[in-house]
Amino acid sequence: MTGTVRIPREKIEEVQRYTDIVVIVSQYVPLNRRGKNYTGLCPFHNEKTPSFTVSQEKQFYKCFGCGEGGSVFNFLMKKEGLSFSEAVRSLARKAGVDIPPRRDASYEKRDYLYQANSLAAGFFQACLASEEGKQAREYLDKRGIDRGSIEKFRIGYAPDRWDGLLTAAQGKGISAETLLGAGLVIAREGKKGCYDRFRNRLMFPISDLTGKVIAFGGRSLDGTEPKYLNSPETALFHKGGCLYGVDLARGTIFREKKVLVMEGYTDVIMAHQYGISWAVGLLGTALSEEHVRLLRPWTEVVVLVMDGDAPGLKSAERNVETLIKEDVETRIAELPEGYDPCDLLLKEGRDSFLEKVGGAAEFFDFKVKRASQRWDLSTPSGKLAVARGLLPLVAQIPDELKRELTIKHLAEEISVEEGVLRRQLSRSLPALNRTGTGPARSGKTAHSSPNLPKPALHRSGSGPALGSASGGEGTDTTPTGATHKGMTEKGLLGLLLAHNELIGEYLLEVGHNKFINQAINQLAEKAFETYKERGKVTEKDLAPLFDEGEVARMLADVAMEEEKGDYRRHFADCLNFMKRRENREKISYTKERAIGSKSHQQGEEDSLLLEFHERNKVRASASGGLVPKDKTRSGQSESVGGL
Repeated sequence: MTGTVRIPREKIEEVQRYTDIVVIVSQYVPLNRRGKNYTGLCPFHNEKTPSFTVSQEKQFYKCFGCGEGGSVFNFLMKKEGLSFSEAVRSLARKAGVDIPPRRDASYEKRDYLYQANSLAAGFFQACLASEEGKQAREYLDKRGIDRGSIEKFRIGYAPDRWDGLLTAAQGKGISAETLLGAGLVIAREGKKGCYDRFRNRLMFPISDLTGKVIAFGGRSLDGTEPKYLNSPETALFHKGGCLYGVDLARGTIFREKKVLVMEGYTDVIMAHQYGISWAVGLLGTALSEEHVRLLRPWTEVVVLVMDGDAPGLKSAERNVETLIKEDVETRIAELPEGYDPCDLLLKEGRDSFLEKVGGAAEFFDFKVKRASQRWDLSTPSGKLAVARGLLPLVAQIPDELKRELTIKHLAEEISVEEGVLRRQLSRSLPALNRTGTGPARSGKTAHSSPNLPKPALHRSGSGPALGSASGGEGTDTTPTGATHKGMTEKGLLGLLLAHNELIGEYLLEVGHNKFINQAINQLAEKAFETYKERGKVTEKDLAPLFDEGEVARMLADVAMEEEKGDYRRHFADCLNFMKRRENREKISYTKERAIGSKSHQQGEEDSLLLEFHERNKVRASASGGLVPKDKTRSGQSESVGGL
């Protein structure tokens, strides 16, 4: 196992018993039932065709596109950036399993930061309701934000004091060091002590996907700059990967298959207040790849709703480029000049706002319109400027068909021959045109399909033989020989874990440490040990023992391998393969010694030839009486059990 498990194994297994991987994964990825498994778009790479599979029966996940796989613990580690023990404890809290406090500093730090943010949110809410919060309440009333929205978004007020939160938090046992780590206070320069970061500001808690507060945004109420102040980057908060209101909007985004991306806190709040609950907000940054990957599993369309002014339109252009590269259907809703979504909703109402959103322009029409506002398309120089400005963007479109249609569309818009644009694109990006290595292709790669036919394993004296790694008789000269061995070993381990009654027979016939693949061998040896202790073993029993890395991924591969046909026959085929492979290695070694003995005495040579003969007899027995010669009787190579 990688690292030391500080949580007792029995506690980890208790968390497993009370946790359903489908429930946990579906909080991040919309899943659809397909047979006995669930499928969805992989949250770890860009794809349009679902290749991400979750097994409720085995309690494992596997992406057949990018290869990521593991247990529910591995999923949470990968998705939330947690250590193994942090993932176990997070799931334990949800499952109601009590795990004694740990001494791990990194986990304790994150836990303390969550506690500090939670306390701060409560403190700010209490201050908003107090006499000190009168000005903030008046501002909210002026902006049209009602009591329901105040409670839903947990809006608060940071009092106009230097140590309001600091004093309250320390009174609850939260140290100044923890508040510093959460970005809630600032250390005094050249002096001891700290002071509150947020003072006389309307406070908007920022939550993660689970609804836990990880940061704050504060709007100045007295003209102090900056107008909006966000928490700094912390162990919990990375603003380039967070969206305001995403915890509240996620469910509706999934149902509606669309999302509105806005710029301001009040824009998102007002949208939800008017029943448009698929709106989220950026946090003072451009839309990033992290944002897109966060949203992609839930939505088919991203609609950018930016303020109707120059900065808003410039922001929309920046965000469009990110969405194009990430191959997401993108539309841009342009609002009347001088209006933001909050103002427009208050002035014209829900129906008018949705009408404008419904008429949002396709991303390329928006880009062409913006370019034509800067350049005169009736002149050659204007057309040249637009073409040179947009062709690099066209080249970033990952989908080949969409890219081709966009080139055609651009040619029509600027009245230039399509062939001219293609040649220009070809000259500027020759690699894209000739090899297709420019933009990434969407969909699964050739190796991603879980249903690819398995190549046969061959055995023949002169042709390819099973699994040998060296030259001479019994050599596997096929390019995929290593793959064959790996598939056989993986399938065999899967059989042993699914049918524990085979373990005794395997150990009697083959023995310990016989798997060539090191990851499979580690899993097998730990499985044998667990079986000896408990009288049973499954993939779930091994998951707590291998928290990450190649062994954990291999365990997921084994768990997600679908069993087909007669498992006893499959086991016999695998067993024969393992025994023949071992005997071939011994025969090869004996032959080398026999050949080298010609310079030795005749008695030693006779002894080695006898040993070689005896090993061949053993090999014949393991092969069911078929001793490899120069060719098989039929002259054809033989496959083993369809593997």
